[in-house]
Amino acid sequence: MREDNLKETPAAANGGLKQELEGSKASESSIAAKPENSSRAGWITAVSDPGFRDCLVSMGITEPEEQELYSRVDAEQAKALGFASPTSGIVIEHRNLDGSQMIGLTGSPYFELRHDKGLEPAPGRRYSMAPKSGTHPFYPRWLQELLESTDFCLITEGAKKASVLSCLGFPCIGIVGWTVWRKTGTDNLHDDFRQIPVAGRKIYLIPDFDGAFNVMIHREVQKLSLALYAARASEVRLIKLPPVSDRKLGIDDYITEFAGR
Repeated sequence: MREDNLKETPAAANGGLKQELEGSKASESSIAAKPENSSRAGWITAVSDPGFRDCLVSMGITEPEEQELYSRVDAEQAKALGFASPTSGIVIEHRNLDGSQMIGLTGSPYFELRHDKGLEPAPGRRYSMAPKSGTHPFYPRWLQELLESTDFCLITEGAKKASVLSCLGFPCIGIVGWTVWRKTGTDNLHDDFRQIPVAGRKIYLIPDFDGAFNVMIHREVQKLSLALYAARASEVRLIKLPPVSDRKLGIDDYITEFAGR
């Protein structure tokens, strides 16, 4: 693949993107009503627990409608959802672009579990999905309206990062990882991307700071860019985050820790 098929945009110099995003935040009146879900009985939510709401705000998930997709559960509640390594943590609900419940390959509602720190089932494995449920992208609550009002979209790794960017008015998709954006066994976009109007749209890919320099991840980003061009994206750019720490940082960390510096 020719290197210039994927243009790189340093985040620190990306003033044009910032201007495009100003004023694009969705209005609260457009958010679809939240469907009832009896399986949530006993879960801690931002509405029921101000302490949990403050926790989400500290993560950068500041808007009430976005907070509704996040709930705190104990290990027994995580087990009831089918997680193979149930621990206490935060359950993240995935929805389709129209706000309806996303269904996994098992036929059950699709959730992911963010394990509490220190309870990860394996080193570096902070997030889990129920076995055989597949891997599906995360669409923030305002994504549909933000896409309708802009001509671009961001793609990053992880639901939390996508939520943080959405709360700032960025239309953003969170993928589970840079190797799972495709249909199994192909380099074509996952079927869930059919919900996204890619044609004619500028796409900005935002790996974590270290990911932009990881050979394997960079290879996958290149393949994803080709798949997006095949879906008639007008332009695909890689945004490299600036080195401001020796820690592994994602775009959400830059926003919550370094904003205003």
